[in-house]
Amino acid sequence: MAKTNMSSETAKSIVEGFMDWLCGRAYYGIHGEKPIAVIAALKRLFDEKIAGKSLLEILPPHSQDVKPIFVYLARRYSNIQNPSSSWDVITGPNRELQKAIETFPKVGIAFSKLTIEEIRILHEKYMSSLALGSTEELQTRTRGGLSKYEYYWRQSLQKIESLLDEACKCGRSRQIDVSGLANFGRRGHWAGSVVVSKSQSKSEMAHTRALGNVLLRSGVLDKFGNKTFRLRVSDSLKLEVQLQEVSEVVGPRQVVDEELVGVPIVMGQMNKAENTVHRWFQELSGDIIGILDFVDKTTFGYLDSIPKCCGIRLIASNIKEPEVCKGKAEKCSRDRPYFEIVVINKIHERWIGSKACFFIDIGTDLKTDALGRCTHTISKIKPDNFTVSAEQFDGFWTKTEEQLKQMHGSNLTKRLFFTSYGS
Repeated sequence: MAKTNMSSETAKSIVEGFMDWLCGRAYYGIHGEKPIAVIAALKRLFDEKIAGKSLLEILPPHSQDVKPIFVYLARRYSNIQNPSSSWDVITGPNRELQKAIETFPKVGIAFSKLTIEEIRILHEKYMSSLALGSTEELQTRTRGGLSKYEYYWRQSLQKIESLLDEACKCGRSRQIDVSGLANFGRRGHWAGSVVVSKSQSKSEMAHTRALGNVLLRSGVLDKFGNKTFRLRVSDSLKLEVQLQEVSEVVGPRQVVDEELVGVPIVMGQMNKAENTVHRWFQELSGDIIGILDFVDKTTFGYLDSIPKCCGIRLIASNIKEPEVCKGKAEKCSRDRPYFEIVVINKIHERWIGSKACFFIDIGTDLKTDALGRCTHTISKIKPDNFTVSAEQFDGFWTKTEEQLKQMHGSNLTKRLFFTSYGS
């Protein structure tokens, strides 16, 4: 076997890229289960002054030495209720963490190429982040304890509350201008979202996470009961609100039109989820665009329901069994004007549709082991109410990898996975 040519500097950047990816996917960011597990692995290497070990070598089934460190860190720095059980879940029979490592190019071997000094640097970096929060949020703290972003959102709270009212009644709000946000931070791009309810907030970016924090602390979400909202900020600094899960819109006597709002799916309703997807896909027309987080071979069975007269352009973040999926994509592309898939590693949305008819927010991954396997809502959305996401897609599709790296960070990658042109 040929030796892998990887410099120590490259190995360190690969590990940092893997951590960025894990934190971006984790509900609590760096305080999530998998990021803490990797930090625990780094801590073990640092404490024992060990180098030359791959990441998989120090995880189950090869070793249980990292588990007590994970339990300690999780109890001290996270909201994980049962760290011991969490460790068993992510490293046990389902191999959630191990699969994530195997999915990310070269990170396993990169760990074994780290020097003792680089292990120290990474250990100190991530332990500090665990204790203090994200770097961007720390840099934007005001003297009053609020971040600068939080200060801005508090000044706009009344307008945001009116958007929430609109979304509660109509499923989606109008857009408002939030260009003043640019005075409170320097970012290459602003597109992002936060999902909120009266009891929780979930976001991956500092400015949208700050929005969620302000809404939770203000108490404006209490009047909406158990409803969940997604608030989206576009790169052009427009804010809109979408109602995520709907059981009733106005009052108990009003029947919700699933064609305009959404179809709630309860865990176990696989047939209902699949039937809704197939039915709505068959109604699509025009040029189809979409962003799908995870794609596997079963994804193409659903895509095949889209009329053959429609061309399809998709952005995916992760593709399982790439060669198998290329074969499925080739079959799905037959008799279509075009079919293209681009892989960009930092996009985590799940929707598809057309500006000519409507968009579908799937609410989970478009694959057999996700649809109906969790509680989610499949929503049909008018194009006028989906301009933020469509605008985001156009930006990701047309910009080069180098342009996107300047906007989203050096760890972003973009590559063409499949095209029917010339085939």
